[in-house]
Amino acid sequence: MNKRVKQQHSETVPKLHWTYVLPVCLAATFVVEVISGTYLWLHYSPSAYTAWESVWHIENQISGGQFCRNLHHFSTDLTIFLIGAWLLQLAVLSWKTAPRKVPLWVSLACVVLLLALARTGEVLPWDQKAYSGAHVVANIVGSIPILGENLKLVIMGGAEPGHFTLTRFTVLHCFLLPLLLLTATSLLFLVKSKTTVTQSIRRQLPAITIMTAVTVLCLGMYSLMNDTSLGSPADQTGTSPIARPAWYFLPLFELLRHVPVAIGAYLIPTATLILLGMLPWIGKNKLGRAFGSIFAIGVLGSACWLGLSAYAKDMQDIRYQSAKVMEKKRVERLNELICRNGIPPAGAAEMAERDPLLRGPRLFAEHCSGCHNHAYIPAGLTTAKTSAPDLTQFANREWVSAILDLELFQSAAFFGNTKFKDGKMARKVLPKISDAPHEDLQAIVAALSAEAALPYQREIDRRDEKLIQHGKNLLTAEYGCTDCHQYYDITDIDEATALDLTGYGTSEWLQAFISNPKSARFYGNKNDSMPTFHQGSLTTEEIELLSAWLRREWSGASGFSSNADATKTFSQTSMIHMP
Repeated sequence: MNKRVKQQHSETVPKLHWTYVLPVCLAATFVVEVISGTYLWLHYSPSAYTAWESVWHIENQISGGQFCRNLHHFSTDLTIFLIGAWLLQLAVLSWKTAPRKVPLWVSLACVVLLLALARTGEVLPWDQKAYSGAHVVANIVGSIPILGENLKLVIMGGAEPGHFTLTRFTVLHCFLLPLLLLTATSLLFLVKSKTTVTQSIRRQLPAITIMTAVTVLCLGMYSLMNDTSLGSPADQTGTSPIARPAWYFLPLFELLRHVPVAIGAYLIPTATLILLGMLPWIGKNKLGRAFGSIFAIGVLGSACWLGLSAYAKDMQDIRYQSAKVMEKKRVERLNELICRNGIPPAGAAEMAERDPLLRGPRLFAEHCSGCHNHAYIPAGLTTAKTSAPDLTQFANREWVSAILDLELFQSAAFFGNTKFKDGKMARKVLPKISDAPHEDLQAIVAALSAEAALPYQREIDRRDEKLIQHGKNLLTAEYGCTDCHQYYDITDIDEATALDLTGYGTSEWLQAFISNPKSARFYGNKNDSMPTFHQGSLTTEEIELLSAWLRREWSGASGFSSNADATKTFSQTSMIHMP
């Protein structure tokens, strides 16, 4: 008896063989993914009208919601990395002996299922990135010959991603794909007897427990220190320029830039999986085993090279980086509105569409940036050569002061690329104003800017009432502005040959100007290249939003510094200015 006890106490804890490290870590990570996903599922609403809102609710109002989402996201990343590493391990070990069929095939099946699981999960938040990703999936599926369009309708629930796409992807992500994944891994138990598997687990249980604990602990610590971000609500009018797949899909993303969809999305991945699945037969001799190992390493190397190439291109893409900046500003603004007012019944997307600060920059980038610059719009989203005035700080005192400076007036920031560069204003009026006393110039600038009644300049205008009145007198009496410009009832509109200065820059004035700059009140037949937007390109509501954004009329807006250097402001139009 004593001999038996001593023998048991002398036994060491069995070590975990290095080939089992990846499967143990993989199992632990997947369990974490399932548990965290179940918690998220309890609070998720699979609807195009509530999906984004429910995810925002999880992140900001559910106890531990942000951590749980981080954990789910990063466990997905780690799971895919580990299954890829496990597959590579099986292939490389075939240098000595051909891999067994069932473990290899199960691993290949798990790779496909996990990628599908991740892809469907990325769509569920229903932010702009998710919508663009769903759109890409729809296009790839739709490109399948003969069956493509019908299969697209089955998967997407319609011609375009929408409400029924989310319901289908929720079922796939939360039920069907995990069930298939569980079924695939269960096949491993059929390779060996249950007794053998049970004994193996029991023998190495201490090592497995320690490895599992370390994996979960590292994953939890990483999730505490890093956040996964929720983008702006999906805009179903188009895809986003910042839409990029997760890192494990970047190789495919880059491949599709160079080859047709049929080759990049179907032929190459299918051929790769088939060759990997044939390694048990290819590896029956030494030459075949060498080929299998080299091929597996080559697949991994090619994937890494394609992924890094895609990442490097994005880092050098000014338009992409600029769009990322704009997206970050949109998310910050949306969070500000929600914290202040809550999410309306119509949803966050409707809130974003009605907010000038959120909708205005997009309207400007789409319809105005081909000719105008604005410091709020990153350089990558504007034209390289402007042909119209910079509209940064439109109608405020710094802007008016700059436009009355002859050098700036004739620069590219204003009218340097238009026919007005050497017009009457530049030849006769501005030289006269440039020679005016500083006090007169201040008064004229204050008077013209006060016409706009800018909300963030209201206090300054109220303080300088006498200065403004003096400026009005100078405009009409001293400098002859009313010889060309309509100014209240001093000049008959039929005799005016330049812009109406009455209410210059007000909401009504700006909306009327954007709608029809060719009217007699504005440029008339002297219109250079300003398009008429009321004829279908912009709705009345969009013109109002654009006008409000240019005038900084939105809740929480603050004014520019009155001491700003106008020359610097309008020469650095690529600067990103966030109010």
